[in-house]
Amino acid sequence: MKKRILGKTGLAVSPISFGGITVSSLDDGGVEDLVNEAIDRGMNYFDTAHSYSDTSKKLGKVLPGRRDEVYVGAKVLDRTEDEAYDRLTSSLGDLRMDSTDVMWLHDVDTEEVLDQVLGEGGAVHALARCREEGLTRFLGITGHRPDLIARAVMRFPFDVVMTPINYVYRFSFNAEGGLVPICRRRGIGVVAIKPRAYQRISSMSDAYSYVLAQGVTTVIPHGTPDEMSSALEILDGLDEMSTEGVQRILDSAEELGGICRQCGYCLPCPESIDVPRVMKLEDVWHGPHRVQGFSATYATQAWARELYSQLPVKGDACTRCGVCEERCPHGVAIQDKIGESHRTLSLTE
Repeated sequence: MKKRILGKTGLAVSPISFGGITVSSLDDGGVEDLVNEAIDRGMNYFDTAHSYSDTSKKLGKVLPGRRDEVYVGAKVLDRTEDEAYDRLTSSLGDLRMDSTDVMWLHDVDTEEVLDQVLGEGGAVHALARCREEGLTRFLGITGHRPDLIARAVMRFPFDVVMTPINYVYRFSFNAEGGLVPICRRRGIGVVAIKPRAYQRISSMSDAYSYVLAQGVTTVIPHGTPDEMSSALEILDGLDEMSTEGVQRILDSAEELGGICRQCGYCLPCPESIDVPRVMKLEDVWHGPHRVQGFSATYATQAWARELYSQLPVKGDACTRCGVCEERCPHGVAIQDKIGESHRTLSLTE
């Protein structure tokens, strides 16, 4: 299997990596079997987080015995320097390791959190302190909003980033068109999550090959043992998709049916609705978690609703004249989706 270089870290990692949340449902025996199988097949980056139940402790019973074969990352949700430092050193204890290869700021999904973690007394200083003390080698940041992570890497010299990337999210979150090129120019390694949009994409090989073709170094499967086992089956022969293959996906993938491609051919709207923007915000609202109802837990949903509230003309201005659908080259049922988008995104529903 061909390893891929994780940006300026120089770490040579497998094209698929192991998310620690995968083992949350397994007993110790199941963890040992799955982790050893993954390493035996060539997987060599393992990602952990204290917020993933007792997974760090579970991995800590297996990974130390094969430490010279793997790279390990630990993520922290705490937002202040002191709390994050305590949490990271505690995570090392759970992992039974003296150090990790990467430490990550985890789940940075709002401007307020970004300012907090990068500001005075923020958690990024705990990561820097850990590196100074030899507790880690590289620093990273994770989040579900590629636009926000792009701002983060321009404010702090992170070595790696982690964010959702797949061809369903291409037309809403679009890490491919924003964050990834910035990372490429700065030598920052990119780790992708949610490559199948929570199984919305049926073909695992297409999903992973597409992501790798976008300038991504390695992909972490959705966190279930079955998904990891399936990923291991394609690991050895996995390679990035050709340019022609990517275009084939974008032209004809079944999963893109009904999704606005942001081409703008539907404009201008007689009622001055920014049709692509409205439909993009609904896709963002559903977001990387693909939830059915609003949840304040997911910052991306609140963000989409806030942006929608700022539009001068909302979806309820649609008169169903049909002009937009006549122009759409992808056959999207725009009139129905505009109404659905308004109901979803309206702050007064």
